Amino acid sequence: SDVCSSDLLLRAAVRRPVERLAQLPWLAADEHALVVEAHNFAPLAHPQGQSLAARFEAQAQATPDHTALVFGDRRWTYRALDARANGVANALRAAGVTAPETPVGLLADASDALIVGLIGILKAGAAYVPLDPTYPRERHHTIVDDAGVTVVVSATEQDDLGLGLTRIDVDRVADAAAPPARFDADDTLAYLIYTSGSTGRPKGVAVTHRGVVNLLADGQARAPLAAGDAGALWTSAAFDVSVYEIFAALLSVGALHVAAPALRAEPDAYFRWLEQAGIVSAYIAPFQLAEFRAFLDASPRAMRLRRLLVGVEPIDEALLVAIRARVPGLTIINGYGPTETTVCATLYTVPDIAESRVTPIGVAVANTGVFIVDDDLQPVGVGVVGEIVVAGLGLARGYHGMPAATAAAFQPSPFGPTPGARMYRTGDRGRRLPGGAIVFAGRTDHQVKIRGHRIELGEVERAIEQHPSVTSVAVIARASGPTKMLVAFLTCRAETPTAEAMRAFLAARVPDPMIPSRFVVRSEEHTSELQSRLHLVCRLL
Repeated sequence: SDVCSSDLLLRAAVRRPVERLAQLPWLAADEHALVVEAHNFAPLAHPQGQSLAARFEAQAQATPDHTALVFGDRRWTYRALDARANGVANALRAAGVTAPETPVGLLADASDALIVGLIGILKAGAAYVPLDPTYPRERHHTIVDDAGVTVVVSATEQDDLGLGLTRIDVDRVADAAAPPARFDADDTLAYLIYTSGSTGRPKGVAVTHRGVVNLLADGQARAPLAAGDAGALWTSAAFDVSVYEIFAALLSVGALHVAAPALRAEPDAYFRWLEQAGIVSAYIAPFQLAEFRAFLDASPRAMRLRRLLVGVEPIDEALLVAIRARVPGLTIINGYGPTETTVCATLYTVPDIAESRVTPIGVAVANTGVFIVDDDLQPVGVGVVGEIVVAGLGLARGYHGMPAATAAAFQPSPFGPTPGARMYRTGDRGRRLPGGAIVFAGRTDHQVKIRGHRIELGEVERAIEQHPSVTSVAVIARASGPTKMLVAFLTCRAETPTAEAMRAFLAARVPDPMIPSRFVVRSEEHTSELQSRLHLVCRLL
């Protein structure tokens, strides 16, 4: 293959002597077809032109008495959930949320109130901006200010963040008919989810309804859910996997079971709940999978799980195959995709027999293209590591209020059937296997994944630098068992803070996954040379 590629390149150079080397072809026609055309933009019919809210309303009209939502001992039919969400939508209209795509804050713990509020915001034609109650208030303020949020929907036990926002209390609105004006186009904004930013400020990723509908259609084709099937919501609404969990159930006549916060914190309790509630569709984070296998080994009862979504971080394929063998009829799907590509850009169905490898991330979801390219954005051959780029229906609009960052990440695409379409440069690295599936191979920059959360090390460093004693800082990620941990190297003035003091300082500024597990602190007066070289050394580790 290398010889053929070299020969092809030399022949092209002779024919086109003034062409830049990067623009000359070096892939044979059959290999080019495999890496560019095969497995990309697979057509799949899906509902078009309707928002998620309109699709939910149609579901509620078709099956009004089916159970839609379960939280603890509270059960909601589709009719009841639709009516209460209408109440939220009408309250938002009365509060001045009348323009399509108005950003509205959503502040609620995992509960039925969270789902009522989310659907109500979408019914008003607005875009929801999740504000996880466990996040520090300072981060809430940053997100609210950046998104331009003036109204927040919350449960009774939550406040309005101390910003004087207009507050809609989900627990106090009355059932109502749908608001008269409708915004049902699938190209309107559905949500703004904020991810870590390298400059120290989180970035708001603007996602439309269309990408979600397309992903749900693909998931339903791979592992269908039927009327009455129970789906679980474990993920925070501030993490985009929640979008898949919520609507995979509600738009398939399923019953969405919301795991209480206490269950999210205790893996064994969550697994028992999955078993006892008869959950059919669920997501389990990579760092919980070994514990899930141990739970299955010790559990005498059969689980009803038929569809399990995993992903975000590299996972041993043998572990997934072992889990699959313990749950008859289970389909395990490994998903990959940044928030900018609407939850998942690729999916991989785990086979019966494992190979000794990291689980592939699979091939592009329907109506999507995923390519491996070199530094000149030219496709590379099978087995060659390059940057993963994504094109197709799942792409977000870009970053809210950040045109320069949007233009840098979302660029014109030379791939695919639509001239002038965009592609997203993920910054992730991967390589394609001979069969077409892609294997994740790390990052091109200093972004890392910690417990499923995408983290820019620069944002952690900027937060640490705010401490009055810190004069220099570098943060790295190191392996810690099946996951990674953050380690911060600091130089400080004579009065050096303890690790406990640094954690308390950061807890008021960044979410918990962004707080380093270890702090290596040196006094400035004894480390002048270290201070000048610290950042470079840590980056090379």
